[in-house]
Amino acid sequence: MNTFPLTVVTSQNIWFQGRARTCTIVGITGSRTFEAHHEAFVTVLKSPSVLGIRAEDGREVTIQVKDGLISFARNSCTVVVGSDASP
Repeated sequence: MNTFPLTVVTSQNIWFQGRARTCTIVGITGSRTFEAHHEAFVTVLKSPSVLGIRAEDGREVTIQVKDGLISFARNSCTVVVGSDASP
């Protein structure tokens, strides 16, 4: 299965850094799942919401977020969340 580099950060921590199969978010326009080679996309995350990650090894990671944004470009994904996010 194709993967892509994913980084989830706050101003003080790195919550996830590695390769992912999927990343699912709830943005202000609804839910969206990103897979490898997704079109370029930027949006604000819905507050509060849950960020779901399926890592390269199949492990499921869930992060509770209250605010943030996601950027997917050039087959790489970065999610910046508020410092009160929790895994």
